[in-house]
Amino acid sequence: MCSSDLFRKLLAANGNFTWALVGCAVDLIAENDGAAADADHQHVEADVNTAPEVNLKKRSPQPDVLRAPEPGSRVVVCHPGIIAKKMTIDPSTRDPFDIYRLLAGSITPRPIAFVSTVSADGVRNLAPYSFFTVASSNPPILAFAPMVRGGERPKKDTLVNIEATGEFVVNIVSEDFGEKMNLTSGEYPPDVDEFQVSGLTPVPSDVVKAPRVKEARVTMECKLHQLVPVSDELLGGTLVLGEVVRFHVQDDMINEICEIDPDKLNTIGRMGGPVYTRTKDRFEMIRPA
Repeated sequence: MCSSDLFRKLLAANGNFTWALVGCAVDLIAENDGAAADADHQHVEADVNTAPEVNLKKRSPQPDVLRAPEPGSRVVVCHPGIIAKKMTIDPSTRDPFDIYRLLAGSITPRPIAFVSTVSADGVRNLAPYSFFTVASSNPPILAFAPMVRGGERPKKDTLVNIEATGEFVVNIVSEDFGEKMNLTSGEYPPDVDEFQVSGLTPVPSDVVKAPRVKEARVTMECKLHQLVPVSDELLGGTLVLGEVVRFHVQDDMINEICEIDPDKLNTIGRMGGPVYTRTKDRFEMIRPA
């Protein structure tokens, strides 16, 4: 039964007698309908093969308190059992592309390694990879994973070039040249220079033969540390570990203890599908001592 304290709180929050009663009804469902919820779960459990798509763009934020409905509107009370249900997926039973979408849509946002290489024949290559992170800071090791694609050339040109030369450069992507970065993500023959495709400017590196991207505010020259083959199957990949032998950072965005100004770097990140994110909306959380 709805307590008088709950009714008073709802009435005070909304100033609406009817909506306070609706709130009490929700409370009664949660308290007294547990057995029915278990039974209903058998009917509302999502089938992984027929689960409907969710349009995230149309979702509304969850209110902090119950709000009074607009006059003439219809109030729908959702069963609490439906809200709590989760889908369980066995990856061995699904298409690899489904699993790729699941991973790419869940592990977000992802930084982008914009990798420049040179082939054994001297052809420049430039391509973005969002399976990218730092593996160590002492020594400084970067990690990214080119995936196995379909077709006659399953191995990415980036990986072929690194295997041949043992060198590459990771360029950090800022929003102002994000569209040019995206142009390099197409599937081009190995004799195509993506610097020319994108209109980005190659500049010589200090240690490695691969050029840096002039427009990038931070670039890292790398020597191959290790290749870790993970899978030769479609959408499998190889983990590339490279030791940074030179950092190049724009002067006005780094201080004396090597802290980077995130506003001036203005990076973008990768979400699922063709969606990217900016990094301007930030907040701090101090680690416990």
